Amino acid sequence: MSIISEILVVVPARGGSKRVKNKNIRLINNKPMIKWTLNEILKVIDKNKIIISTDDEKTKRIVEEVGLEVPFTRPTEISDDFTPTQDVAKHALNWYEKNNSKIKYTLIIYPTAILLKHVDLLHAYNFMKKKSSCSVFFTAGEFSHPIERAFRLDNKKQFKMINPNLYKKRTQDFEKTFYDAGQFYLCKSEIIRDSKPLFNKNSNFIVLKKNRFIDIDNEDDFELAETLLKNQIK
Repeated sequence: MSIISEILVVVPARGGSKRVKNKNIRLINNKPMIKWTLNEILKVIDKNKIIISTDDEKTKRIVEEVGLEVPFTRPTEISDDFTPTQDVAKHALNWYEKNNSKIKYTLIIYPTAILLKHVDLLHAYNFMKKKSSCSVFFTAGEFSHPIERAFRLDNKKQFKMINPNLYKKRTQDFEKTFYDAGQFYLCKSEIIRDSKPLFNKNSNFIVLKKNRFIDIDNEDDFELAETLLKNQIK
């Protein structure tokens, strides 16, 4: 298994989490969540190229148990609920390049990506090496039903279709649609340095099966994540 030297990994691991308390370090299958993610990253990335951006002392101690160093404490001004992930990655990239050397690719991975597989990281890297025009490579899921057939409740709590003119169109006649799986983003570093959009005409993605990713936002998500992780381990 090759260790990729051209990539700097940034794991944004802020301490506060309002919906699931201490989410990043909460035990899942008897191990802090972030450890599952870091152990998978370490299969293909050298520990000196992994930065955990955190403002939390507990997270720092757990990261150090994996053999990684936390080189700085994330500044308060980029540690609130409203700070975009890309700003956190830019701060970490600037720190690394100031103290070490320029880096070709920046890989953002969320600490909750417990179903991450290192082979997907290798796939993303190899894809970007072969297709030089690709600026960002990320993971996605496929909508199981046409989003054009979606409906909502208006201000009066009345049913409304988003696209009523498509009501009679057959399901199989719609194009496939996808959504961000929220697992990782492999970027050319200039995308991060220059604060350019991650999703652009030169972005590409790999579609994951539904049992390969989950966005953990509440207790139900946490329980499902635990089940999926157990199945993956088996």
